[in-house]
Amino acid sequence: MMEEFQFATYEGDWVASQYCPATEADVDDILARLRKRTAPAYTEQGKFRLSSWPHPSNELPEGAYHKLFAQLLNQIVEAFAECFPEAYDSSTFCDTKFFPYDRSMADTNVSGEYPLKPKILLLQEDVAKGENASWQEVFLAVEIKGIWSDLIWQAATYARSLFAASDHRCFVPILALNYKTGESRLCFFHRSGLLATHAMQFTATMDGFRDFVATIVGMLFWDREVPQQAGFVPEQSATRFSLNIPISISTTFYVAVRKFADEQLLFMWSNAISSPRGAT
Repeated sequence: MMEEFQFATYEGDWVASQYCPATEADVDDILARLRKRTAPAYTEQGKFRLSSWPHPSNELPEGAYHKLFAQLLNQIVEAFAECFPEAYDSSTFCDTKFFPYDRSMADTNVSGEYPLKPKILLLQEDVAKGENASWQEVFLAVEIKGIWSDLIWQAATYARSLFAASDHRCFVPILALNYKTGESRLCFFHRSGLLATHAMQFTATMDGFRDFVATIVGMLFWDREVPQQAGFVPEQSATRFSLNIPISISTTFYVAVRKFADEQLLFMWSNAISSPRGAT
């Protein structure tokens, strides 16, 4: 898996606004609701700190962050449902919740190497203790580690499983948390590699926290009546393929398809990305 993604990982500060757009006014409403409901952040000596998050000097074991991150995500979802009830009712993620998981999935691993244990799952209902979730039940998977390269590699295995569990997908979003740096990325795994948001330092900077909330809010605005927003392409089949390229990006894409050994090979070049960046 690491070899596959070595030269196929990209990030950009434009990714969230293209795939998960949210207006500043909408984000302001959510932030105000979060402050009113849970007071999730405060300023100490002129510096922003997420009060529900451990101080950097008091780093906890990885497992402790599963519940903390799920709680933060659910607070954002609840605030969204209160601020925008109609949008929530039509959201792809309506009536779902983030649950700490960290145990094997019921499905056989696509790679057949070892059981996959996603740290957090977005599901319609929790999985009883001793039981295992199926990838077909998963709306979104979350991976948590302390090293970005390991984190991205592990997240890619979840994306591969979600691709296998559902037809008609051109990309799979996976939320990634580096608990040691307090940074998060929303990763869009597609058939050619990975496109990720910039690292959002949501625990120690107001800009990072706002970017993180805006990204989650934009994702919650995905409408179930527009499945393409969440990476589903109903008209896609074994003989037809759609690239997940936001049409609003002002760039030129050159795509050439040629016949070789009775298979369609597709090549894409984009001047939107200057050079590949591996996960660090």
